[in-house]
Order: sequence, then structure tokens, then C-alpha cells
Amino acid sequence: PIDDLAFVKFIVQEQGTRQKAFSLAELMVLRHLTDNRRMKLATARELTQMPIDEVKACCSSLVKHGLIEVTGKEYMLTAKVYNAVKSDVAYTRDRSIQYIKAKEMIMEYIEANGYITNEKTRELCGFTKQQARSALDKMRGESLIELVGAGRSCKYVKSSGTR
Repeated sequence: PIDDLAFVKFIVQEQGTRQKAFSLAELMVLRHLTDNRRMKLATARELTQMPIDEVKACCSSLVKHGLIEVTGKEYMLTAKVYNAVKSDVAYTRDRSIQYIKAKEMIMEYIEANGYITNEKTRELCGFTKQQARSALDKMRGESLIELVGAGRSCKYVKSSGTR
């Protein structure tokens, strides 16, 4: 039995909006994310007991409908779903934690290697190009790093004001 009334209401409302019922796999993924915040594709595969291609299609459908988003190599609920079944505070907290972890990894990498690129940030943090750029821009705004160069050859180095 599903004891989360907000989740049930959200599902009913979304099915009405979509004019289509969610598949069992989609419901399982959404429910798991409601309880656990994040999920890797392998976990979704175990949960649904479906071939990996079908699980990818299921998750892609949920992404396309704006219900889940990809953060690195994991899936999480979008702000829209958090607002309906949890809270916008929980969404903001989860996103903030992701940035804090990325910032630590980026700074450690720069300490060890002298600089980092957007491409290396994507690889290191599992970000998309835009997520990497956003994190790096935020770190520049906090005066932690500086941009050196331009275009494809640009690099991010530790800010001269940072110890």
C-alpha cells in the first residue's frame, strides 16, 4: 500500500495532464526517488527487473516529461515533483549538497594538477557541459578560481586571492 497521499495525488494529476497512465516501471522509479532522493541506472534496473535498454527508455521518458533529471550519473526528482510531493527546500538542499561535493573535488584536482578544464570537471563530477560550466562560474563568483585563456584552451586555476 502507498501511504504517501501527496505522491498518489501527484501521480493522478500527472496522468490526467499526460492523458496517459504511467507504466509500472515509471511508478517504481518515481516512488523510489521520492523515498531515496537519488538513483543510478543500475539500481533502476534491479528495481524494475527490466533489461537496461528498457530502463533507459523509462528514465528518458520521465526526463522528457520533466519529472526527473540527470545529475551526473544519477537521477533525481525535478523541482516540480519536489514541490508536489516533498518541498522546494528539500530540492534546494539536495542541489546544494551536489555543488558542495563538486566544489571539493574540483579544488582537490586543481591542488594536485594546477588547473582544471570544463571537460575534466564533467568527467570528475559526472556533470553535463552546462552543469560543469555553472559550477565553475559559481566558483569564480566566490573568487575560488580564475579563468585563464579563452575558448577551447581555457583553464581554471586557483584564484590568486585563495590560500
